[in-house]
Amino acid sequence: LVYLKRPKLGTAYDTISKRVADLVCELEPQGAFGELGQVTLSVDGTGVGRAVVDMLDAEFKRRGSTSKAVPKVDFRRVSVTGSQTTLKRPTRTDGYWAVPKKDLVFPAVAAFQRGQIRIAKGIKDRDALVNELRNYKRTTNIATGNLAFEPWRESEHDDLLFATCLSLWGWQTRRGQTTLRIIR
Repeated sequence: LVYLKRPKLGTAYDTISKRVADLVCELEPQGAFGELGQVTLSVDGTGVGRAVVDMLDAEFKRRGSTSKAVPKVDFRRVSVTGSQTTLKRPTRTDGYWAVPKKDLVFPAVAAFQRGQIRIAKGIKDRDALVNELRNYKRTTNIATGNLAFEPWRESEHDDLLFATCLSLWGWQTRRGQTTLRIIR
């Protein structure tokens, strides 16, 4: 994991969407002849996240109409569900992938535990992500058998961990993987 940043609380969504688009354009791969590559971007479109998805979509369209330096973006709009059923293939409705939260969280937590994902030194929010990993817990409702994922303390954040989970999911699904591969 080479980049991670938590915007300041209260940052406007349009500011965030512009910064994300800037990052995608900065990180975009180029071929040997300067041709633009493709970037996979997974975004949580659950609840108020739909507004952010719409802003990002509009930002990329605006940039694409005014510049040739915009990469092709495989935009993975994700609607996180509480489903307890693991899907062999996530379903897609109205442009949104319906993904159970456990299918996002389990692979990422396992990858961190196995050392398959490493957090680069020097990342500003590194300690915050490590703290989120330490404080995250899975609970099971005894009556229903349903799983829930939440920070250990109610006041703790989990947004950095969740963003990492979304990124890993997008990377895996882009490559059609059903099992976790080592990321180096």
